[in-house]
Amino acid sequence: MTSVGVVAVSSPDFVATMLGCLERGEVTVPLRRRDDAARIQVAGVGSVVEPKPGSGWLDLRHRPRDDDAVAQVLFTSGTEGDPKGVVLTHGALADVVARLNGVMGVDASIREYVGIPVYHSFGFGRCRAVAAAGGRTFIPERGFNPTEIAAMLERGEVNALSAVPSLLRLLLASRAIFGDFRARLRWVEIGSQAITRGELEGLRTLFPQARIVEHYGLTEASRSTFLEVDAVEPERLASVGRPVGRAEVRIAGDGRILVRGPHVTRQIHVGGRVVDPRDADGWYATNDLGEVRDGFLYYLGRADDVINCGGVKLPPGWLEARVRELLGTEAELAICRIPNAVRGDGILVAVTPALEATDAAVSQATATAAQELGASAGGAIRVQRVAELPKTETGKVQRRRLAEAYTRGSAAR
Repeated sequence: MTSVGVVAVSSPDFVATMLGCLERGEVTVPLRRRDDAARIQVAGVGSVVEPKPGSGWLDLRHRPRDDDAVAQVLFTSGTEGDPKGVVLTHGALADVVARLNGVMGVDASIREYVGIPVYHSFGFGRCRAVAAAGGRTFIPERGFNPTEIAAMLERGEVNALSAVPSLLRLLLASRAIFGDFRARLRWVEIGSQAITRGELEGLRTLFPQARIVEHYGLTEASRSTFLEVDAVEPERLASVGRPVGRAEVRIAGDGRILVRGPHVTRQIHVGGRVVDPRDADGWYATNDLGEVRDGFLYYLGRADDVINCGGVKLPPGWLEARVRELLGTEAELAICRIPNAVRGDGILVAVTPALEATDAAVSQATATAAQELGASAGGAIRVQRVAELPKTETGKVQRRRLAEAYTRGSAAR
């Protein structure tokens, strides 16, 4: 299989290039740079295209193909370990677009501000969905900008928005710049990062007429569940929604989330081999922990990130969101597990200079959040000041690197 490598740049030309390849039946592989030797070799790239940089409106039509031919090879961000090359078919991409547009109820009038890079799975998925609906997408010059969004919304240029929770927190912090015109926003999709019930309620209040949908998914199984934020009962806002269409989720005996459906990958390049990651019944076992209650999926964190503090399992993503809420801040922080002789796992809270709270306040907020989940963690909490949080190229915090750095520093003292 010969593929076309497309150098990642968040621009209209990148999206046009990718959609053109899909229309022509060419397999695409987003590359980090023109000489991305590792991805070129693994995915069998025969030629490389470097789209023009830029920003602005994209007005293209896209008709998804519903067949089993390979469409893309996407590489995971490698939060822990080596990235994997995930093979996706045209049918998998088409299923995602159909379910997404069905849940959001979009039409050809959609004019979307895409607040995440379009070379990532989430951003490119938004562009595919809008193009399939007959709408237009706006790709900003310098990334997500609340002031720009407010101005475009006031002028009637946009009526939809897509972003991850970390960006939406900037929007909530800037809510004062949105006047009555905020009611013009009709659609919002939220990417899958930890977000609190309070933050979701804040978005409902800020954009009272918007259809707001949060998704849970991963590269291997994009948008497996949808939470209709604007419509569900308040207590459901702690969930990540439920599957629709032919997508299915269930929980394995070890607590991991299993996903099945036409959107799930059938092949992965890993360790020099190409394997089918599904079991004999078609279920893909994620490395995420969760629970299903009344048909709604509740995400409990990565299996290798969960903190077992005195026998109580604490999901770091939830703790981070709750600590920010308790401190009344939008500043970044990261929580990870570290060894603790008494409780098994202790809690490390890494904070950047953007967080003005004292170490004592951070520690107390973390203890309060842990207590809400049933853990007495006061003596097992450590606060560490760092210049910046280590992240993958897709912006995911690398918690293991933080924990390893802290452990090395403790051993050296």
